[in-house]
This record gives sequence, structure tokens and C-alpha cells, in this order.
Amino acid sequence: MGNGGDARRQMGLPGGGLMYVITPQAILDFEEGTKRMRLKHVIPPATLEEIKGNTGFELVIPDYLEELPEPTADEIEVLRNRVDRKGLLRREGL
Repeated sequence: MGNGGDARRQMGLPGGGLMYVITPQAILDFEEGTKRMRLKHVIPPATLEEIKGNTGFELVIPDYLEELPEPTADEIEVLRNRVDRKGLLRREGL
């Protein structure tokens, strides 16, 4: 298994790999050079400590973290009725 950087190329894998990882608690991306996973946005009501506790490795945490606004009613409708019809990604309270 690779360790960031140019690991995909070394393993002969095509393409550039993932750009973002989106979870119910956070949006993450990857540092340009090292390809280490970096926390980009916290999704309320999650906290930084919860996100760290749910991650099995050390994240890159920037000095400034932007908290995303609560989803609008229209966004929730799209998520529930088009994206996640079975409710697999649904959190309590949404």
C-alpha cells in the first residue's frame, strides 16, 4: 500500500485518485505534495474532537477551519429524495 506522494504512479494506477472525501461530519481533501488527508470543513453539529476520534490516522488540520452552514430545506429535500433515498447517510436531527 502506498504512502501518499506519488504512490499511485508507483503502483501503476491511472488517474490522480480522489480529490475529496465527504462524510456526515466533514469534508476532507489532500495536500498537494504529500497527498496526506487534510480537514477542509467541519459539518455541524460535529466537532473537531469528534472528527479526530473517528479517524484512524492523523489528519492535517489547517490553522483556520471553516464551518459549513446548516443545510437549507431544499438541500435536505434533495439529499433525502434523490441522493440518499434509503437514509444510509442520514444523521439524527436532519
